[in-house]
Amino acid sequence: GYEVYYVRTLQHRRPAVEQDNEAMDFVELNTAVLDNGRVRLDIDYFTGVIRSMKLASGKELIDPEHPWGSMIVKEPDAGDFWELNAPLKGGISTPNERSRPILQVPGAEYSKDAGGICGVHQDDVRWVFTVQRKFGKNAYRSTITMYRDMERIDVDGEIINQEEDVRYCAVYPTSMSEQVHCVRGIPFGYTETPQGEYPAVDFFDASDGAKGLTIYNTGHAGNCMLDGVMSLSLLRAVSYKHY
Repeated sequence: GYEVYYVRTLQHRRPAVEQDNEAMDFVELNTAVLDNGRVRLDIDYFTGVIRSMKLASGKELIDPEHPWGSMIVKEPDAGDFWELNAPLKGGISTPNERSRPILQVPGAEYSKDAGGICGVHQDDVRWVFTVQRKFGKNAYRSTITMYRDMERIDVDGEIINQEEDVRYCAVYPTSMSEQVHCVRGIPFGYTETPQGEYPAVDFFDASDGAKGLTIYNTGHAGNCMLDGVMSLSLLRAVSYKHY
């Protein structure tokens, strides 16, 4: 799974002007295009929202009819350490269903609504898109990296939050049909689950038989598939509540 790269000095270098012109080829009409031969991403160069995620086969994973695209959402969360949107009730023996359409939450803020500082870089091995922006007094940065000939997209980010009772999620409005099959990672294995919000240790996979999308994460438990929209909980700022 490893490759060795050697750095050698070139005898002939391209003129600097030619390099600059080439760098602008994949930023057109305020859209950054990252295409590694397997996956093509069209990213809004003003907001960092992913408008399109298309495979080499031509299949589109982001809903083309959705007005927004893949983005970051900050929503109110009145829950505690154990429950979303409400405190845990003592004595319950079955999980509460807390799923709700994440793109219709009152009081939520969306990264599509304001611009940030964006940048894009391409070399012989990878394509990198970066964005930094503020959510009021909060802020986040995100880096999207794609490598040549790989159907994998790496996303790395940092959130600086200064509010209470909020949750941040990465949202992917997919083009999958209503008949979605969901599989989530659990300790030492995986399990099939219905649509909705359920915990997952390290991955969450959804497919409709024709296309699919898998989200790998670093231990974030909250994953949801509802109304064709996949989401991953990135950060919760909640506290113990007792009434």
